[in-house]
Amino acid sequence: MEEIESELPSSIDIGAFRINVDVVKQALLRKKKSLFTSILDSFAAKLRNIVLQVRSDYQDIERKLSNRSDDIEEVMEMKVYCTGVEGLILRKGEQIERVMKDYELFEKFKYPVPAEDFESKWAAAMGTTKMLRVAMEAVTWLDDDYDRLLKVQQSDLTALSDQVDSTTLAVAGLVAFVELEKANEVQQEVKKIWKQVKDLQETSALLNKRQKIFGLPPAQNEALIRLGKDIEPFKSLWFTAAGIYT
Repeated sequence: MEEIESELPSSIDIGAFRINVDVVKQALLRKKKSLFTSILDSFAAKLRNIVLQVRSDYQDIERKLSNRSDDIEEVMEMKVYCTGVEGLILRKGEQIERVMKDYELFEKFKYPVPAEDFESKWAAAMGTTKMLRVAMEAVTWLDDDYDRLLKVQQSDLTALSDQVDSTTLAVAGLVAFVELEKANEVQQEVKKIWKQVKDLQETSALLNKRQKIFGLPPAQNEALIRLGKDIEPFKSLWFTAAGIYT
């Protein structure tokens, strides 16, 4: 603006006459300054939006990386996410570095950058380092969670085996019921044991789903398969008998 102002004369000599054009000069300078300011305002708004978007992205990443879970499926999904999150953060960091260089343009034109924009760009710049640290910490606790949940899985498999054994004894005890006049009472007992068997089958299916997520072979529970077959004759007999003696 100073160069333009020095190049434009305040008066013009035409023959013997000197014409004062300072009013026109000032009007042109105001128009030029307004145009420059408008362009810089637009550029500042663009940079501000980029910074705010990066900061918002960092908040989303930090929120996701701070979400610990007792579900192995979610833990494995997070481990997959972490394999790419470092690259994502670095790309965001490069974006902020370009923005920081663009902000240097305002100094050349002596454009007053708002204090909140100045603070926001530095917060975003420092956010890159923070996010890389958070990502490294997440990798560590995800490994710990994997090991912890694997121990829980092994404990649940042991508990399932114990429950199958106790339910097998309960099914074997059904042979003691021979009085058809007590069919309704026996039916309720069979129904209760049959539900236990179904619950064990569902638990087994869930644990095998987790085995697959852990990358382990399915747990073969022959005793549970046999238990499901063993209870069917008792269920058929006493449900039929209860229908007859009701």
